[in-house]
Amino acid sequence: MLSNILEGFAAVRLGKHFSIGDIIEVGWLQAGSVKGQVIKSGLITTTLLSEESSPILVANYAFCSQIFVQVDEIEKIHEISEEIINMMKSNSNVYLKGKQPYCQHSKLEGYCIELTLGCYLKKMCEAELRLVKQDILLQSAQIIKKHGATLW
Repeated sequence: MLSNILEGFAAVRLGKHFSIGDIIEVGWLQAGSVKGQVIKSGLITTTLLSEESSPILVANYAFCSQIFVQVDEIEKIHEISEEIINMMKSNSNVYLKGKQPYCQHSKLEGYCIELTLGCYLKKMCEAELRLVKQDILLQSAQIIKKHGATLW
């Protein structure tokens, strides 16, 4: 539960807080894609109202490896992705002998792009792992803002 609270706090701090009434989609959950209207948003969970009018409770840590970006100049997304990948590669906690770090755009709607990033991290205690994940996400947010894009 502490992990959910910390990662939920990171999600809110990174600007991934959703407003009541927003329609969002989380497409990488084990159960498949979940889409609905935000009816409640807290530090630990976000409650969505599905298209079938059923409430869906989503743990905020589900949003922690996805960043939603609004870009005025769509050409910037490649630069942003490359810089985020290079930042992850230069992090001493990222394990580079297996699958390489990635930052890919997985959805495009108008001028809003969903970035999904990931990498393997070296073995460490759980507290340190949370800090490293948060650091990578915060640095990614700084890179995005540096390029003039808006996080949401």
